Amino acid sequence: QALRRRGLPRKLYVDNGSAFRSARLGYALASLGVALIHTKPYQPEGKGKCERWFRTVRENFIPQLSLTDMENLGTLNQILHTWIEDYYHQTKHSTTQQTPLERFITNLHTPRRAPEHLESMFRDRTTRRVAKDRVVSLNGRAFEAPPGCIGKKLELKFDPNLPDQVEAFDNNKSLGLLKV
Repeated sequence: QALRRRGLPRKLYVDNGSAFRSARLGYALASLGVALIHTKPYQPEGKGKCERWFRTVRENFIPQLSLTDMENLGTLNQILHTWIEDYYHQTKHSTTQQTPLERFITNLHTPRRAPEHLESMFRDRTTRRVAKDRVVSLNGRAFEAPPGCIGKKLELKFDPNLPDQVEAFDNNKSLGLLKV
C-alpha cells in the first residue's frame, strides 16, 4: 500500500528483524530497483526515527483504542491507517515545523511509480530441475512444465497463498503458469 500510495523509494532503511532479512523482500526490492539497507546490529543511534515513531504511536494512537477496536486485526489496521493519514501526516513536527507528509514531499526528487504488477514482485522463488517426464515438484505437488524444458533448471515464482499459480522462468523469460 505504501509503495502504491507514495511511489518507490531509492533506498529502504530497515531493522534486522527476520521479515526484513527474507529473500522474498530482497528479490522484490532488487527487481524494483530499491536498495535494501539494514541497520547495524546493536547500534541504536541508527534507529532513532523508528524509535520515535513507536513512541508517538504509544502516546497518541494506542490510548485512543477501545477493546472492540482490537478484536479484529483488519479493523485495527484500518483505524491505524486512518490515524496515520488524518493525524500523524497532518501534525507539524516541533523541530522542523513541517508535517511528515510535507517533509516527505519536500525531499522527494523524482517520484517513481510502482508497477501495475507490484504484487508479483513479492512472490517466493525457487529453482527446480525438470524431470524426464516434464514434471516439476514444488511443495509436494507435481506441475507439468512446457515442452522442451526436460533437464533444464527453471526458476519458479509463486505466492504461497495461491498454490496452483506457479510461474516458470527460463533465463528470466517467463514460460507462463505451470499446469497442475
